[in-house]
Amino acid sequence: MSSAEALTIPYEPPSWTKRLTCVPKRKIELAHPNTPIHKWTLPRVPEGFSVFIKRDDMTGSTLSGNKVRKLEFLLADAIDKGCSHLITCGSVQSNHCRAVAVAARQVGLTPHLFLRSDAEDVFDVGCEGNILLDRLCGAHIYLVPKICPYYTHLKPRMERLAQEILSRRGEKSYLFPVGGSNKIGLFGYINVFEELRQQNVMENFDDMVFACGSGGTASGLSVSNYLLGSKIRLHGIVVSNSEKHFYHHCDKTLQKVGLTDVSSKDLVNIVDGYKGKGYGQSTEEELDFICQVATSTGVLLDPSYTGKAALGMLAHPNTPIHRWALPGLPEGFSVFIKRDDMTGSTLSGNKVRKLEFLLADALDKGCSHVITCGSVQSNHCRAVAVAARQIGLTPHLFLRSAAEDVCSLGCEGNVLVDRMSAADIYLIPKMSPYLTHQKPRMEKLAEESSYSRGENSYLIPVGGSDHVGLFGYINVVDELQKQAYFDDVVFACGSGGTASGLSIGNYLSGSNLKVHGVAVSDNAKYFHEHCNEMMQEIGLKNLSSEDLLDIIEGHKGLGYGVSSEEELNFISQVAGSTGIFLDPTYTGKAALGMVKEIKRNPSRFKGNRILFLHTGGVFELFDGRMSAVLQKKEERQVTIRMWPDVNGPYPH
Repeated sequence: MSSAEALTIPYEPPSWTKRLTCVPKRKIELAHPNTPIHKWTLPRVPEGFSVFIKRDDMTGSTLSGNKVRKLEFLLADAIDKGCSHLITCGSVQSNHCRAVAVAARQVGLTPHLFLRSDAEDVFDVGCEGNILLDRLCGAHIYLVPKICPYYTHLKPRMERLAQEILSRRGEKSYLFPVGGSNKIGLFGYINVFEELRQQNVMENFDDMVFACGSGGTASGLSVSNYLLGSKIRLHGIVVSNSEKHFYHHCDKTLQKVGLTDVSSKDLVNIVDGYKGKGYGQSTEEELDFICQVATSTGVLLDPSYTGKAALGMLAHPNTPIHRWALPGLPEGFSVFIKRDDMTGSTLSGNKVRKLEFLLADALDKGCSHVITCGSVQSNHCRAVAVAARQIGLTPHLFLRSAAEDVCSLGCEGNVLVDRMSAADIYLIPKMSPYLTHQKPRMEKLAEESSYSRGENSYLIPVGGSDHVGLFGYINVVDELQKQAYFDDVVFACGSGGTASGLSIGNYLSGSNLKVHGVAVSDNAKYFHEHCNEMMQEIGLKNLSSEDLLDIIEGHKGLGYGVSSEEELNFISQVAGSTGIFLDPTYTGKAALGMVKEIKRNPSRFKGNRILFLHTGGVFELFDGRMSAVLQKKEERQVTIRMWPDVNGPYPH
């Protein structure tokens, strides 16, 4: 059995799907399922209506959304058929293509993406949004004209590429259509409906609304709703194509799975008229609405799908653990990764674990405002801004920056999310120590808010690392013990909160894990002092941090938040070989440091079964620093090609 085949597991469909033909026999576990449902105070909703939201944007980090639900079945089918390559298509900023690229690398397959674009050459494709992740994965990209129908222009190119790969390499390719919307991908949302049934959605809701882009989600939900005899009315908001197209697609799918006695028009209401300027193009009204929703609810919609369609729990816990084939790892060591980058979408990472306790404390104390601080691309500040809006608090962020005025702040990475959440941002000098320069500003702002508005403010230190936020990672130790056994756990150590929580939780639980924090800022003395202070505050007065926690130094590189070429190359290499995206400030430095430390000083580790804790931070990849790395990489190995003419020569 190949390593890819070992990833597939038998699939047991829900009992109510017995009438269906073509039921997949196997699947791959890629998604973080059972996504939460919570009330959503959408702006502009008329009185008398209650709207709730199912957070399928929390199915993963770089794999989040409905696409990964389908890919669990499509990739299993590809592996069962002995394929080494995946070929698909979409727009230049396709969510589906990005998910295919990431998932393919995670299971050891090679992704090939046909992207519709108006770029005149490969240098115009850019390095923003989904295309950055596609390129980091080393996906083979073929740029085709923007107006390129699937059956007459995209599918023939895909088939020709598959023939070329078979002829040149003797390797098989697996082709799937736009959005992964076929009779196999359909089962992704058949599974979701079973999840909805277990969440008592059928008893508690009247209608379900979703964006309709390629038809797969519409087909899956429609088939499921019919088979279960549910009374829920389904509404698909058209964001591309037309009402006629989707009914035709759903009818064809019904035929393929053996439901020949029913029409899609009886199962789903396709709502047209909300495409605006067209697929992937945004009107000012749509963009204003997206910003308004982010500001008022902390939920970020995308401009192509959910933003058009839409016109509690914070974290999604029990994040998965899987083996991680890190490049450069010495023989004899097995590294696994706990995916805390999958605790949410805009809230992903270790920060949300702490915020579940910190924001509850803020609410208990009657606060209306949350004030915190960090670097200009702070993951913590971004998480605070989003979470605050989700629970109705106003976020205020002190960001350390070299910007000379507010106009030069930019709109990339975490700052984009901060600004969409309408956080009040205060730019302060880059070299601003917390106790002497940041904390006094925060206290002064809180006093001003109390004096001018009569409203209380809750102050959160750098990284949320205090005796309240500490419990976020004390809780994680219990989660770890229920998942698997490891000798060591390794993580990035930036503000000390995760280190304190894990080491204290490890001690209190009696676990035999050895806890290692790779310092990406400050030093061992600082982190041990911080951890000792936390233990004093919660009543553990007879313990020393030095006995509970190993701080690994020497891997800060050029300094906190500053990346070396070696670190960025490592991040690119890991993404291209494993489909895991590390951030440049924390996990990139920590994972590289771990690999180096295993090589140089293997006796530092208790055993050879090591767990790396991925603490999130993917938004930092979008601040521009990866562009030069990708350009150099692609100069050595061409992965982006123009394919303008469907009948033209194969682009070598």
